[in-house]
Amino acid sequence: MISLLLLMAAKWPALAQLAPSHSKGYFQSVFPHPTGMNALEDYLRAADMLRDESFSIYFNWKPTQYQELLATPAYEDSKEFPLDASDKAEATATHMRRLAIAKELSDLDYLGVQELLARRYGGAIKLLVSGNQKPYFDPRSQGPDAMDFPELSAFRTVAKFIVSDSYQKLANGDTTGAQGDLSTGLIFAQRIGRSTTISGLVSVSCQAILIAPLEEHFGRFGVSNLSAMNNVAQAILKEPFPMISCLEGDRKRVLSTLSELSSEENIKGLVSTGDGEDKAADAQAKLWKSMSVAQRQQFVRDLIAQVSKGFDKSIARFNGPESTWIPPVEPDEGPVDPKQAVTIDQMRDELAQTFIPVLRQATISMLRNRVQLRLISIHAQVLQYRWRNHQLPSDLSQAVPAYLIQDPFSGKPFHYESADGINYVLYSEGIPETGKIELKYRKPKVGSGQSSPP
Repeated sequence: MISLLLLMAAKWPALAQLAPSHSKGYFQSVFPHPTGMNALEDYLRAADMLRDESFSIYFNWKPTQYQELLATPAYEDSKEFPLDASDKAEATATHMRRLAIAKELSDLDYLGVQELLARRYGGAIKLLVSGNQKPYFDPRSQGPDAMDFPELSAFRTVAKFIVSDSYQKLANGDTTGAQGDLSTGLIFAQRIGRSTTISGLVSVSCQAILIAPLEEHFGRFGVSNLSAMNNVAQAILKEPFPMISCLEGDRKRVLSTLSELSSEENIKGLVSTGDGEDKAADAQAKLWKSMSVAQRQQFVRDLIAQVSKGFDKSIARFNGPESTWIPPVEPDEGPVDPKQAVTIDQMRDELAQTFIPVLRQATISMLRNRVQLRLISIHAQVLQYRWRNHQLPSDLSQAVPAYLIQDPFSGKPFHYESADGINYVLYSEGIPETGKIELKYRKPKVGSGQSSPP
C-alpha cells in the first residue's frame, strides 16, 4: 500500500481536527493588521469574547455547580506528575476564581444565569450583527500553509450563546430580539463555511444548533418575525452551495502541497520503502526504486493533473441539479492481489484517491441542512397564513409557493398534516441515511438499518 510519507500526510488529517485556540486570541492570530472592513474580523473578536474563564462557568451552569466545585480539589499532585510551587499556586488561584463565580451564580435559576450571560457577553452578538454587514474574506485561503482554523470549535460556542440569548429574550417577551438573534446567527453560520470541507461541516453544525430551538418557539413569533425568518432562509438557499467553495479551498491547499514535491529530495519518500510484511507495498516500493528522477518528477506532474481533475469532477456535480449532488457509493474493489504486477498508473491512481476527499457523508449533512432551511421557510409561511386567516391551511399549496412544496432532497413533497386545525406536523421524509428530517434533527435509531451522517 502507498504510504503518505510527505507533507500532505501531516496536513490533510489536521483539517479534521479543530486545533486548540491561540494564546493571543483568534483575532490577533489571523489579523495582525486588521482593516475593520472584513466580517471575519468581527466574528473572531466575538469568539474571543467568549474564551475567558468566567464564560465557561456561566455557560456550563447547573444548580449543583458550586457544591461540586467545593468538593473538587484545586489540583492533583502525584509522584508520576509532580507539580512545583508555582504550578500549585496558579492552580489554586484559578480554582478560587471559579469558586467565586460559581458562588455568585448559586442563588440564580436557569433564566437568571442566561440573563447574566446576556448582560456580560451581549457585545459578542453586536459584533456578529456588525460583521454580517461587511464582506467576508479569509486571508488564510490564499496561502499554501492555510491549514489551521483553530476558531472553528469556538464558532460552535458562539452559536450556542446566540441560542442562550434568544431564550432569555423570549422569556422576557422580546420576540423580535429573539428572532433577530437567530437570523443573525444563521447568516453568520452560513458565511463561516466557505474555506474547507471541515469549515463547511462546522457551518452545518452551527446552523443545526440555531435551527433546533425554532421547533419549540416558532409558534410564538408574530407575522413580521415570521416574514423575517422566511427572508433569511430564502436568502441563504439562493446562495451557491457551500460545498463548491469548500472544495475549491481544499483543492488549492492539496495542489499547493503536491507542487512542493518538485525536487527529488521531496519526492523520494512518496512511496513506502517496503517492510517485507506487505507484499503490495513491497512491489510498489520496488517499482518506485526502479524509476529514474525524471520518471518520478513526471509521476508527480501526472498526479497533480489527476487530482485536479478529480476536484473538477466533484465541483461540476454541484453545479448541476440538486438531486444529483450526492456522490454515488464507491464499490469496494477488495484487497490488491500481491501476485499481480504493479504499474505506475496503478500507483498514481491509488495515491490520487487519498488526496480527493470522500464527500458523500459531508454532502448529505449539508443537504440535510438545506432541507431544514426550507422547513424554516415553510413553517414561517404556514404560521403567517394562520395569523392572517385564523386557521391553518388545509394543505401546503394554500400557503406556500409550489416550488417549495417539493423536497429536492427526498424527491417527494414535504409531509404536512393538521388533524385538528390547531396543530400540525411538517417534515421531510429524507433518505435512508438520514431518516425523517424536522427542524430539530433526530438521527435514525440504532438498529433501524440506516446509516446517518454526522
